[in-house]
Amino acid sequence: MPVSCDYCPDGHTASFHETIRNGLLHWLLTYDCPRGWTESIGWHRSPEPFRQAVLAQEGTYRLELPDGAGSHRVAFLKALRDGGVPRSALDRVAGTRTEMELLAARVTAATPVRCEVTRAG
Repeated sequence: MPVSCDYCPDGHTASFHETIRNGLLHWLLTYDCPRGWTESIGWHRSPEPFRQAVLAQEGTYRLELPDGAGSHRVAFLKALRDGGVPRSALDRVAGTRTEMELLAARVTAATPVRCEVTRAG
């Protein structure tokens, strides 16, 4: 995903990516501009300005519990809580596609439930 370089008045851009590596969200930011090449990486939640840019460009995604999975609802909710979802947000789990794919993988690993990641809206 391209993002603007804060230091370049000429409109150079940076590239930002979220991926899943070793069961964790991994993010990568690279600037390749006249001032030089810079790379930043991190784990877990992406920096909020870049996370918001991903949501604005790619949309918000939701984690959907499939029909008929009600008997596994407690295990599903426990897997979400173990994945860092606050109790107050359990009924409206949403985020970037990569965040939701990571949660879906954690739920699938912890329960017999296979969740779907769908674009909201």
